[in-house]
Amino acid sequence: MHLFSKLFLSVALFTVMGAATENYGGIGIAVYKSNRGVSIAGIAKNSPAYSAGLNVGDCILEVDGVSLRGKSVAEAKDMIRGTSGKPVSLKIARAGDVRHIDVPRIDLSVVNVKDKKEANGIKCSNCKLLDVVETKEKKAGFYIKQKDAPVFPEIKSAEVLKSVKLISFLRKKFTVEVKTASPFSVSMYTMDGSFVKRLDVSNAKKGQMDIHWDNTTLPAGQYTIEMKQDNKTNRFVKRLN
Repeated sequence: MHLFSKLFLSVALFTVMGAATENYGGIGIAVYKSNRGVSIAGIAKNSPAYSAGLNVGDCILEVDGVSLRGKSVAEAKDMIRGTSGKPVSLKIARAGDVRHIDVPRIDLSVVNVKDKKEANGIKCSNCKLLDVVETKEKKAGFYIKQKDAPVFPEIKSAEVLKSVKLISFLRKKFTVEVKTASPFSVSMYTMDGSFVKRLDVSNAKKGQMDIHWDNTTLPAGQYTIEMKQDNKTNRFVKRLN
């Protein structure tokens, strides 16, 4: 049996709606065994792994500081998976370069499918198809759990906040360029939409402002930043190191 076939048989092993399915807190990748750990065989588009910049062929050397050398695919996937909303820190090798990437986990379901048409036809309560990941012999549909309404619905261009521009975002402060001196708020959410904190800025002044707050206890990773002023909203994805 081809290596990638073994991969998916090891990844999806219980039944929902008659399909081989698995539910977990993950990042949206398929992996196979390599000499120094596991390598990425496929990445679901719009998944946390895709947004974080992981590539097919990247070799994952460590998970949260623990080496994958000598670990099986099953052991590696158990280490990569975890609590939804909690990021995982990966040490990867890519074209001779070694780097660290933090990736948030989300609630995922994976279903072995024949093609994208079958993937779109899978009935899944409160979930949405992210992508169909294909290796040489297998295909798998990656689904994300969602509420009845999107956590972050699309903002129309006429509603986008332009009077407050986010310049930098650090653990202890963020910097904005203010064009309209009226109160605004800044809120943080995890990548799966869980609320983290909010800061109301009542003393907004035109020009550049440094605004201090303490995020030293938050896990490293990507967060959605939402800014609101005068009934207008804008959102950004920012990373805390």
